[in-house]
Amino acid sequence: MDDTFTAAAAQIAASADAPANALKKRQPLTEEQKEVLRKRLDVARAKRSALAKAGLLRAKAPRKVMKPAPQPVTIAPSNTFTMWSNDEWRDAPYAVALQRLTDLTQDRERGASLVQQKRDSERIPATYNCIVCKKPVQDGRWIWKNDRRDEVTQLYTSDVLCSQICHERFSNNAKFYLDRAKGVS
Repeated sequence: MDDTFTAAAAQIAASADAPANALKKRQPLTEEQKEVLRKRLDVARAKRSALAKAGLLRAKAPRKVMKPAPQPVTIAPSNTFTMWSNDEWRDAPYAVALQRLTDLTQDRERGASLVQQKRDSERIPATYNCIVCKKPVQDGRWIWKNDRRDEVTQLYTSDVLCSQICHERFSNNAKFYLDRAKGVS
């Protein structure tokens, strides 16, 4: 048993002492070896074509992942997304109102995704507004941040405080807490 461990330790020590360049490298192939490989390849190709002619060769499976054909960009007419008044929402049949809400949500989701991709590709940092002084704050330059789902819109939003002064004002004034809870911007 000790001999096995001793032999393994000796191998490890020998490999650690050997420089990285001294590791085994493949010797280049000789012309005779290359010729043998070429002949093997010719025989394999002939065998494959014979199997294909006899119909014994399995057909290649189609690729599983295929790119979808590019969809032509259709711009919705401007009147499609005009603002509806409260009366129009109330008077519209339920199915129509629900379909319009679905269309608006899908368009908003798609637009948000594309704008995010554009912002990422152009490397434009995200900008938030401080909830106390309303000053624009670049991404990562805040002293406090809270990501939450807005109660009114059900969309994710971020509350940001830009400085220690704004943090103290926010902490000591209940109005900011109440405005945030009500969704007042």
